[in-house]
Amino acid sequence: MRLMIRAMAELYHPSIYRAEKHVDSYWAASAGSEVEGWAPLDGDQRCEVAVIGGGYTGMSAALHLARDYHVDVRILEAGPPGWGASGRNGGFVGPDSSKLGLSELKSTFGDEGVRAYYRNGLEAIDLVKNLGQDEGIDFAPQGDGELGVAHTASRMEGMDDWARAWGDMLGRKVEVWQQAEMAERGYTGPEAFGAYFTHAGFALHPMKFARGLAQACIRRGVKFHGHSEVTAWEKDGPRHRLRTPGGTLTADKVIIATNGFTRDKLHPGVAGTLLPALSNIIVTRQMSDAEVARHNWVTECPVWNTRTLVFYYRMIQGNRFMLGARAATRNTEAATETYRRWLIERFHEMWPEWRDIDIEYFWRGFVCLSAARVPHIGELPESPGVWHAFGYHGGGVGWATYSGQAVARLIAGNEPAENWLSPVVRSQLRRFPLPWMRLWYLRAAYLWYGMKDRR
Repeated sequence: MRLMIRAMAELYHPSIYRAEKHVDSYWAASAGSEVEGWAPLDGDQRCEVAVIGGGYTGMSAALHLARDYHVDVRILEAGPPGWGASGRNGGFVGPDSSKLGLSELKSTFGDEGVRAYYRNGLEAIDLVKNLGQDEGIDFAPQGDGELGVAHTASRMEGMDDWARAWGDMLGRKVEVWQQAEMAERGYTGPEAFGAYFTHAGFALHPMKFARGLAQACIRRGVKFHGHSEVTAWEKDGPRHRLRTPGGTLTADKVIIATNGFTRDKLHPGVAGTLLPALSNIIVTRQMSDAEVARHNWVTECPVWNTRTLVFYYRMIQGNRFMLGARAATRNTEAATETYRRWLIERFHEMWPEWRDIDIEYFWRGFVCLSAARVPHIGELPESPGVWHAFGYHGGGVGWATYSGQAVARLIAGNEPAENWLSPVVRSQLRRFPLPWMRLWYLRAAYLWYGMKDRR
């Protein structure tokens, strides 16, 4: 029986889904050796668990299933290893992956539910570090903690109270730095009016981490099938038959781990539940130490600012500066060029002493927003044997890796989920109202956020 859903128009131009090769990113250019030992699916094959999506979520799930539970597992990925968001994100590893504010989280899930959520988030950070050590992955770690910068003076109002409340939920001290202290610690600029510093998180090279995970999967017995996009999904009794351009894979269980690249046509259980949002990154040429010092930049910590339309940035190894931002909803060639110019202009405004520093790289990809604005991990209630983990809202390096491990634990079934997994991420998937309007919701939200950010 073929699973059928009503066809919806694609939200974005088809070019964003072309998976023949990696995007022209700094990460792809500097990651070193390609992954060895993978190949497209060929012929009709079967396994215990099929993973759709070869990013952090899918690879973590496959690695833990094969390594820890001796499960026969295969990965189906549309492109080469690291092609999707896992190979092109900002490389921030932090404890939060929700789009809900702290007060919203507490009112919905209660104090203990939120504490459990942040406890899982801290476990995610440790998991990434441990995988690096255990599997020999050199992902070029940087920094110790995360910095949130107030981009206007008004955003410092109430910062002390907020930092205490968040620190209580997180179980870690959250410091508040005034503008002068912030400058002393290594950051200045026209949009730097103070900051909060969280003693949790770090940054890494995302493509090195992705390729390292892929190599670890293959070494542990996982078959990684790149260039094997799922084009049809059929039921064969209790089993699932996944069709790709090169063949079919029949599995007892399936994990959907495609995050922002999840398309409505993949499975009716996820149709209309996710909203991919474009995120965009520029990277400068290599700067000299004297050029870096123009803005007193000495921190290696990853940095966010308090814009609702968040900017995220950091100095990466080799004295290159990376700036990322959202707010774009079109990916045609013309729209992409317009946004590239816009992002470069913002870079010059925020760091005027670097106006003469050339931009060498620009690329884009998806973050994934869920209708509930929280990550989701679980089994589809009307499709036994179909599991999902996605919806990281731009915080997916740590949380995707953790979610993959969590799905593996759930499939193994050794411990009830409520004993260790936060109710935040176990909450029920829900669909957007009028799913075909999702991009219009996003555009309206961006207009509203832009007005808020000017205050």
